[in-house]
Amino acid sequence: MRVVVRCINRYPYLTILIIFSICFYIFFVSSYDSPVHVILEKIPKLRSSKVTEDVFNFLRLDSAALRALCEKTEWNPDKVIFTCDNSIGGVGDIRNSILNCVRYAISAGAGLVIPRIILQNPEDISQIRTGERVSMAYMFDYSHFVNSLRYSCPQMVIYPYIDDVPNSNEGRGPITLLPESLYSSPIPKTGLEHPEKWRELFEGWLDGYYYFATNETMNMPVTVELGRSYLQYPIYSDGEEFALSFGGLLKFATI
Repeated sequence: MRVVVRCINRYPYLTILIIFSICFYIFFVSSYDSPVHVILEKIPKLRSSKVTEDVFNFLRLDSAALRALCEKTEWNPDKVIFTCDNSIGGVGDIRNSILNCVRYAISAGAGLVIPRIILQNPEDISQIRTGERVSMAYMFDYSHFVNSLRYSCPQMVIYPYIDDVPNSNEGRGPITLLPESLYSSPIPKTGLEHPEKWRELFEGWLDGYYYFATNETMNMPVTVELGRSYLQYPIYSDGEEFALSFGGLLKFATI
């Protein structure tokens, strides 16, 4: 006790400061939750408010521009069937090739067999022409592709496999066609100069095969196997809205 009295007498200002600090804590600080409690209570709120959006996961394509294009197209899905089984390269190459194939199928008014892709050599990815074909589901969401086409282009008839096409065994083909080869002039780097003329050129090319058709095969479907097409169809020729939405047909498959 004497020690305390001596300290008070020797350090009066320090004593006053200590007493003031104790009173301040009792009457003000202790009446609130400690900062630790406040932080702990806010953590769940912070976690719930933070939304992580997966930009690669999106709903089926709902494209008014694609729907309008398909509505004005004259369709012949029972006579002409397109297959797209020659897409090779990296992800971007294959994606563009499949989209080009779909666009040519719309232009021709043809039925479409679900595309397949050619795998790279896993030990040497520079070897892209392996000839090993697998379903597009290896890389892209199969259901998303089908549902998007059926919703935004319901006129297009889609077949899972070529054997699902009625009378395909009795029809003609497959006839191989590189789409850009129908043009006599070289294709510029910007793509086809007059894509709107492609159907006319295609039908003229196809008439040559009908010339040799027999009575038995005249009304049977013709299967056209499209060659790999990459960066050839000028997608902006269909308008900005179409160009910005058309790629939504393909969504990467989830693992």
